[in-house]
Amino acid sequence: MEKKVITPEHIKQAGELLKKEHSERLRLEKVAAEFEKKARAEKLAFREIELGISEPFKNFDEYQKKVASLLGEDLDVLEKALERGYGTSRRGGELVGAGGKVENPFEHYVRTGELVTE
Repeated sequence: MEKKVITPEHIKQAGELLKKEHSERLRLEKVAAEFEKKARAEKLAFREIELGISEPFKNFDEYQKKVASLLGEDLDVLEKALERGYGTSRRGGELVGAGGKVENPFEHYVRTGELVTE
């Protein structure tokens, strides 16, 4: 029976392979996280339309811009706000939007990205 001998060179090669595998895994995890975040943003974009917070997209470019703008936001906060009904609620303070339409501060922020401080 032949004994296998592990040399320092074998250990060095194994270490290099493990390091490469780890780097690739981190890269793939980052890519997967980006895809998951984009999917969440797309879902939120359509949820806002369902709730009447946003107007339906007129074209694909508008859709892409909306998703891109949502990607810059804290999706956890937006999801929680929509889940709790802040987007459709008229209980809070109200603002008069374009054309005299009344909207609450959350809707104003979602539509314009501007915070209301009054």
